[in-house]
Amino acid sequence: METVRERLVKFIKYQGITVTAFEKKCNLATSYVANIRTSIQPDKAMSISQNYPELNFDWLILGRGSMLYDVTQQNDDEIKFRISLNKEVERLQRENERLLSIIEALSGVRREKEAV
Repeated sequence: METVRERLVKFIKYQGITVTAFEKKCNLATSYVANIRTSIQPDKAMSISQNYPELNFDWLILGRGSMLYDVTQQNDDEIKFRISLNKEVERLQRENERLLSIIEALSGVRREKEAV
């Protein structure tokens, strides 16, 4: 059975581009594709989906179905689901940023107390 990484590389080859070009277009770190272990993080999946809407994520993640969607034949429910998924990822990213800033602020307070 193919891995997520192997399927993604197959898609990239199908596109006729290099892995580096794919990573750059999707704002992924260099060697991101080479370092995929079992799956793709939600924020990375969102970026890939936005840049390559024809890529069928059921195929990419689970190996089910065909590599490509026919974007013109997606039904309204699929489109609504993808929009809601993208919104949820954006919300989680904002929440993550908020929590990181709280952690950073608390770390600063801790350093101040240790200095006293």
